[in-house]
Amino acid sequence: DQEVNYRPLVIGGPTDASKSLSSTIYRGDSFVCSSAIHAGFISNKDGGCGVLALVGEKSGYPAVDQYSIASVGFDSYFPQSFTFVEGSASECRDLRWPLLAVSVIFTSLLSLFTTSPALFFGTIFTVLFFHVGLASDPPSNSDYYSIVSITLGRFLPAAFCAFAIYRYVIKRTFTQPKLLDAQIEKTVLWLGAAWVGALNNYTFDKIPIQRLTPHDLQQPGAITALVIIVLAILLIALGQAWTLRVEGRMPRYLALYVLFGALLGLL
Repeated sequence: DQEVNYRPLVIGGPTDASKSLSSTIYRGDSFVCSSAIHAGFISNKDGGCGVLALVGEKSGYPAVDQYSIASVGFDSYFPQSFTFVEGSASECRDLRWPLLAVSVIFTSLLSLFTTSPALFFGTIFTVLFFHVGLASDPPSNSDYYSIVSITLGRFLPAAFCAFAIYRYVIKRTFTQPKLLDAQIEKTVLWLGAAWVGALNNYTFDKIPIQRLTPHDLQQPGAITALVIIVLAILLIALGQAWTLRVEGRMPRYLALYVLFGALLGLL
């Protein structure tokens, strides 16, 4: 009758007082990386590689709290279990971070030394799209050919959306006289924010809220995150409204929003 949520699914751990790897058994559906950290096989800071051994059916998986992970106990049998092979742990190089450094440096130099809105936005969009699709957050596929194929297949519809955003928003913004010479401000505020959004799986995915359901709002920190998000959206909306008023476009946009509201009401 126990509900386990908002924590790594690690079931089992050391089964004797020695806490040796050979006696550290996990249920077969446990998260592998979290189990490796829980076993002390790798560290959460550095990660690593190693050999996992399947050990078949076991029973009586203990609940153990160690290395900042509390495993779940399971007082029954399961048809598959695994452990980690002693002495097989080794360092692995995560090439995503060197690739990120190259991409950030390239886009920063481009932003600093170009004044063409089309060249700036088109190149930045393309670099960010393929960096995310191939390196920082690729689809879950076992071979790289499938990843490349899926990314290329998604590029055309994404490029169409990017063109629409450029045509109706970006072009208007970057042709303002104040922004044409603001190379450093453009790089820090615009490009910096673009990278924060592109690395969503490292930034916004860490916010402890997914859906606005009573169950999900019980997650630790969810209420605080919701309040901050609502306040941020409100401030952004007020800023946009003020900008539209200064530009003299408020009546036209109010009419558009009234139309949208009426259509939503009908639907």
